[in-house]
Amino acid sequence: AQATQAAQLTAPQAISAAVQDVAAEDVASSMAVDMEASQHLLLAEAPKIVEAPRELEEDAPVDARPKITEQVTFPSNDSTLNVLPSAAGNILMSLSDGGLQYFLAGARANVGLKAGRYMFEVKIVEILNPVEVRVQHARTWTPRQLLRIGLATLPSKQFVGDNEESCCFDSEGQFSHNKSSVVVSPKFAREQVLAMVLNLDPASANANTVSLFRDGQRVCPPQKLPKSLVGKPLFPTITWRNLSLHVNMGPVPMAKLPFECRMVQDAAVADVQIAGYPVPKDGKYEVLYPVCLPDEGTFDWLDMFLAKHPEYTEISDRMILEWAEASGIWRSKPYGTPTPGFSNDKPDLQFGIPQLDDGSIGRILKSIAATLHRHLVVMEVKGNLVKEERQAALKPFNMPHFKRIAQIMIGEPDRTFKERTQASLLKEKQAEADEIFQKELLADRQRRLLAKRQRELLRERKQAERAAKRQKREQDAAAGKAAAEAADAEKKEEDAQLPPKAEEEEEKESEDENEDDKMEEEPPEPQPPTVELSEEEKKVWFRKHAIPDITPAVFGTSFTHFSIPAKEEGFDDIRFEWDRKVKCADRLKEWMLHKKVVTRVEDPTPSEAFQQHLLAWQAQVQRWRQIQLDWKEAKAKAKAARREAKAKDGDGEKNAIEELGGNALQEAGGSEAKGEEAAPVAAQPQSMEEGDLEAEPLDDEDLDVFGVANICDIGKGQPLFACWTWEDWALLTLRYELHALARWFRKDAVDPDRGFVHIDHFGYYYTKYYKKIMNPSTYGVETLDQLFDFVSDSVYITPQRCLETHLSEEIDSFDIFVKLTEEGRRERSLLIDSGDDKAVLKFSQSILGAAMAVSSLTVAARLGQARPGSPSPGSPAMLGSRPHASALPLAPPKGSYDSGKGSTAQGGKLGGYSYASGKAYSWKGSRQYYGKGGYK
Repeated sequence: AQATQAAQLTAPQAISAAVQDVAAEDVASSMAVDMEASQHLLLAEAPKIVEAPRELEEDAPVDARPKITEQVTFPSNDSTLNVLPSAAGNILMSLSDGGLQYFLAGARANVGLKAGRYMFEVKIVEILNPVEVRVQHARTWTPRQLLRIGLATLPSKQFVGDNEESCCFDSEGQFSHNKSSVVVSPKFAREQVLAMVLNLDPASANANTVSLFRDGQRVCPPQKLPKSLVGKPLFPTITWRNLSLHVNMGPVPMAKLPFECRMVQDAAVADVQIAGYPVPKDGKYEVLYPVCLPDEGTFDWLDMFLAKHPEYTEISDRMILEWAEASGIWRSKPYGTPTPGFSNDKPDLQFGIPQLDDGSIGRILKSIAATLHRHLVVMEVKGNLVKEERQAALKPFNMPHFKRIAQIMIGEPDRTFKERTQASLLKEKQAEADEIFQKELLADRQRRLLAKRQRELLRERKQAERAAKRQKREQDAAAGKAAAEAADAEKKEEDAQLPPKAEEEEEKESEDENEDDKMEEEPPEPQPPTVELSEEEKKVWFRKHAIPDITPAVFGTSFTHFSIPAKEEGFDDIRFEWDRKVKCADRLKEWMLHKKVVTRVEDPTPSEAFQQHLLAWQAQVQRWRQIQLDWKEAKAKAKAARREAKAKDGDGEKNAIEELGGNALQEAGGSEAKGEEAAPVAAQPQSMEEGDLEAEPLDDEDLDVFGVANICDIGKGQPLFACWTWEDWALLTLRYELHALARWFRKDAVDPDRGFVHIDHFGYYYTKYYKKIMNPSTYGVETLDQLFDFVSDSVYITPQRCLETHLSEEIDSFDIFVKLTEEGRRERSLLIDSGDDKAVLKFSQSILGAAMAVSSLTVAARLGQARPGSPSPGSPAMLGSRPHASALPLAPPKGSYDSGKGSTAQGGKLGGYSYASGKAYSWKGSRQYYGKGGYK
C-alpha cells in the first residue's frame, strides 16, 4: 500500500515536498545554507517510484458455447443439518439454539467447476450473538463468528480447509488447506462483498489459482491450487458459524472486478459438472435403521455405505462427536482418545458446555432431520437391536415423505465387505511392521554412529602416538647430527643417514595412516518388510477396534433383548443384505447363546440358601479344626505322661499312661463320633518343649481314604485330618468354594442359559459370592488354570472356558472335601519324598491365614455360639503354625511376647468373642498367657 501511494506521486511533487520540509529545518537552524547543495542532497535522497503490481487477469472473451440452465443453489442433501436455506437459495442461515451455536454450518453448491475461469460472491448480512451459559473454569472457543469461502470436491465434507479435498479463504485473513493456514489478506467485515475467483484456464498466467477480492479490489496475490485439487471438479462451498450470508452465483456480480469475469451461473456446460440429487420416484426419502451385531462390522459397513452413497446423511452420536471436532469445540480429553466407560455407539460427549453435555443435541438434530427432504441413516447399535428402542426411534420420522427401512447385516458378509476387511487388516499389519522396522533401524543407526565415533577416537589416539614417535625420531636425528658434526667427515656421513629401522617405521606409519583414512562404507538403507496376511487372518470377516461398539456393562444388561426387526413394529420395509431371514435368525440365536456363556452377569445376588450353606460349611470347618487341636493336645498329654512315668518307678509307668493319655485320646475322638461337643481343655501356663504339639499321628499308607466311615475317628480317636497343616486347610476351603460357586451360581441365575462361571469373570463372581478377592499369586501360581490344578479332583474347566464341578450338586455331607484333600496330601507327600520339588506348596501364609481368621470371626458372629474352649480365630493353633501379625484378628495386649517359651503380659485392653457365652467381651488389666498354642 505504501509503495502504491508513493508511486502515485510524480517525481517533481516528491522533490518539492522534500524541499519544503528540509527548507523549514534549514531556516530554523541557519539562514546561510546553500540552496543549491540542499537541492542536490534532496535529489539524492528522493524515494524511488514503485509501480503497482499489474493485474494479470484479463477480460473474459465472448463464449458462444451453451450455458447451464440448472439453477445454482445449495441443496439440503449436501448441507449440514443446521443449515436453513431460503426459498430463493441465495440466503444461508444456521440454527443457533440448544447448543447448535457452537457447531459450524456447511453448504456445497450443486455445480462444480472443472475448466475455465469463474467467480462467485458472498456477503455477511447479519452477525449473531447467541446467549451462552458460562461455566466456571470452562475454556471459551474463538472466534464466535467465522466464515470460510472455498472449494471442495464432491465426496469430501462441507467443512472446507480441514482436509486434502478442499481449500478456502476465511474471515481471519488466512488461506487454508488440509488444516494448514497462512495469512494472506485482511479480515472480513460485515456488508463487504467478497468474491472468489477460480482460474482453471491453462493459457492464463494465473492458471490453477484462486484469488480473493473485496468490494471489487484484489486483497491477496493469486494462491496456487493445491496439487490434490488439480484436475478435479471443484464445487463452491461455504462454511460459517453465527452468521447470515447472501450468496451470489450470478450471472451479474454485486461488485465489479477490475476485469470481466463470468460467474458460476453463467458457466458453459462443458466447463462444469452438475451434482444430481434426484427426487425419489414415489416422493419418499429413505430412513435406514442398520441392524448389526456389536463388533461385527457395524461402523465399517456404515463407512462403506456412506462412501458409496454420499446422498445419505448419518445421524448418530459418532457423527456429533466428529462434527464437534471439525467445529473446533474444545474438550479436556483429546479427540480420538479411548475413554473408559464409553463406546463407538455412545462416545464421550462431555465438552464442559451445559447445552451440549445434557445430550439434547441429538434430540434436536432428529427433530430437524424429520422436516428435511433427504435420505438419512439412523445409526444406533444397541437401539436398533432392541424392539422397544426401535419403536421409539421410528416415531420422529413418521412423515409422509419418509420410508422407514430396517437394513439387516447379520451373518456372513458379502465379498465386497470381506475384501475391505482384508485390506484394512493388511494395512494395520503393515503399519505395525513399519513401526517395528523404524525402531530397529533407529537403533541400528545409533549403534553405527557409536561405532564410528569409537573408530574416530581410536584413529585420533593412533595419530597422537605416531606424532609422538615422529617427534622423538626427529629429536634423536637432531642429536645424532650434532654429534656427527663433532666427528670426522666419513663418520659424519654415516651417522647423518637414518637407520634402516627408522625408515621401516616411517613406512609402516605411512601405511597405517592410509588404512585409517579409508572410511568404512555405509551399508545401503534397508527397505521395510512387506507383510502378508496369514491363512487364519484371511478367514477373519470383521476386524477388531480399540473401542468396543457397546460397553461391557451396557452389553451385559441388554443383549438378551436383541431381536430382528419386523414390519409389525412400524417399518415400511425389511432388507436382509448379507444372509436370508432364516439364516439371520439362526445366527442371532447361536450368537446369543454364546454371549450368554461368555458375558458377565452384572451384579449377581447370592441367594439366601447359598448364605446358609456357606455358614454351615464354615461352622463345620471350625469344628474339624477344633477336633484336630484336641487330638494334638491329647497327644501332648500322652507324651507328658510318658516322661512323668519314666521319672517314677518302672512299675507305675503303665498305669500313668493309661490314666493320663488313654482317657484323653478317648475323650478327643469319641465325643465327635457320638455327636457331642468336646469338653474344653484347660490352658497350660507352664512352658512346653519344642515338638510337644507336633506329636506324629498314625499315617497308614494303606488306608483307603474314601472308605473311611467316620473322618473324625479312623482308629484310636485319630481324625483323618490329624496330619494336616495350614496349607491343607487352605486347599480344603478352596475345593469347597470353587465347587459351591459353580453349583450355586447356576442355581441363582435368573436365566438358565447364563448360569455358567466363565473363566474371564471368575474373579468378579468370586468376590460377589465370598466378599473377598481371589489372587492366584497367593497360592504361588500366576494363572487361574494353575490354581484350578490344585483341586482338579473337584472342579475343571470346560472347552467353553467355564468352571464346572466333578461332584454332585446335591451332596449329603461335607466329608467328601476332607477325603479329597487328604488323598491329595498323601499323593503330594509321595512326590516330595521322591524328590519332586514342583510338588512343594508355596502358599502365602500371611494372606491365607488372615482370610481364615476373618472367616472364623464371621462364623462366630453369625452363629452366636461356638464350641467352648475353642482357641481364638487366627491363633497359631487354628492356623497350624506360629502366629503371624496379619493372621491375628485383634491386637495382643500391651506387654512382651516371646515366641519361643511364652511369657505373660499384663495391662492393655483387648476385645474378642466368647465361644462359651456367644457374646462379645473385652479384657482389661488381665493376665494373658502366650505360648505356642496362641493366646486364650
